[in-house]
Amino acid sequence: MDNNCNTATIKVLDEVYRNVKNGSDTILDILPTTEDKFLKSEMTSQLDKFEKYIKDTSELLMKNGSHPKKKNPVSRFEAKASLKINSLFDNSTSHTAEIIKEGLISGVDSLTSVSEKYRSECSEEALKIANEVIAFECSEIEAMNSYIN
Repeated sequence: MDNNCNTATIKVLDEVYRNVKNGSDTILDILPTTEDKFLKSEMTSQLDKFEKYIKDTSELLMKNGSHPKKKNPVSRFEAKASLKINSLFDNSTSHTAEIIKEGLISGVDSLTSVSEKYRSECSEEALKIANEVIAFECSEIEAMNSYIN
């Protein structure tokens, strides 16, 4: 694998990892305050899928000579605090689904952008997992729509 391909592959995998880790963290933060049993079940299913993608992407990063990048603890704290404050004012099913949907849309946008940028230089393996995550998140956006008033 040439250096450009490896660099592009790592950039795509880094973005996949950041994306699915953020998704997992968000669900872990708001799942305890979610009261709707159907939404809670949907979120638990999403969490399982995000955890699988975290594991798979970590393995691919290591296979390519890198490792998952840890989120800055201050950024993580800020995100968690923001979610908690947001939930304090409105923890309705519709609002919770909207928060998740916004995160999924952001994830799809950023991952699509990075994938397109490095598509010609990146490994097929990295593009495959990026496309899987994009498809998964798009389907979950649709699922969240059914909970939004």
